[in-house]
Amino acid sequence: MIHGSIPTYLDTADGGGFVDFVDPSYVQWRVSERDARHDPGAKADVCLIFTCTGTVRRVWDYPADWRTLPASDLLALSWRR
Repeated sequence: MIHGSIPTYLDTADGGGFVDFVDPSYVQWRVSERDARHDPGAKADVCLIFTCTGTVRRVWDYPADWRTLPASDLLALSWRR
């Protein structure tokens, strides 16, 4: 993926899919929605997981259309709790 490009949405076998994007520091991120109903301390039934090499971020409050957000908005969303 080229820096500044539109995030890429990829379907998975379970239909959940994920989004890949590259931030301004050229770090590639993968975003996926996770069923958190069985996670200890879960704040909601589902969450978003942002992953890159050496980092994982979990976001509990996010818009339903998160897959359509531009990379800059996804990066800002990754800092929410």
